[in-house]
Amino acid sequence: MTNLPFVTIGIPVYNEEKFVAETILSAINQTYKNIKIVISDNCSTDRSYEIIQSHVLRLANVKIIKQGKNIGAVNNFAYVLEHSDTEYFCWLGGHDVMRPTFIEKTVDAFQINKGISLVYPKTELIDENSKVLNVPTDSDIDTTLLDNIKGPIKVVRNLQYCTAVHGVFKTTLLKSYTIKEIIGADHIILYH
Repeated sequence: MTNLPFVTIGIPVYNEEKFVAETILSAINQTYKNIKIVISDNCSTDRSYEIIQSHVLRLANVKIIKQGKNIGAVNNFAYVLEHSDTEYFCWLGGHDVMRPTFIEKTVDAFQINKGISLVYPKTELIDENSKVLNVPTDSDIDTTLLDNIKGPIKVVRNLQYCTAVHGVFKTTLLKSYTIKEIIGADHIILYH
C-alpha cells in the first residue's frame, strides 16, 4: 500500500449541476495532497456529469464513473467506498464543500491517536449563496473513552443530525460493514 494515496474522498453525485463544481474544487484544493478522489455520477439527468468532466478531466488522482442507470443514493455512496483502496476514506456529498485544511487536520488527528476510527468536523449549513446559516447541526457522538455498551447508547441519544458521516473513517472499518439500502443507512453506519 506504500504507493497508494493516503485518503480517498468519495463524491456520490445525482443532479447537482448547481453545486458540484464548488464541491469538486473543495476536494481538489485540499492542503493535504496525498489524496485520491472517486466521483460517481448516478445517471444524472442534468449537466452534472459534464461539469464534473470539465473540472477533473486531466487530473491523475481523480476517477470519474458515470453509472449506466440510477442505482439509488445508498448504493451510490457504497459504490464510491468500494472503489477506495486507501487507509482513510470520507464521503463528500455532491452539494457539500470542505474547508481547505479538512483532510490535513483529520489525518493529523489519526496520527496522534491511533485508536480512533472516525474524525468528523464541526459542520456548518450554508445556503445556495454559501452564506452560513445559524442552525445547530452537530451531534456529540465522541465515544473515545466509552465501552461497547455506553458508546452506542451515547450515539443513539445524541445523534441529531448525521453530519458526522461526512467525517474521515478508517477504510477497513467501513468496509467491514455491509451498507444496507434502507432509510437511515447513514445513522446505522455511525452506530456500527
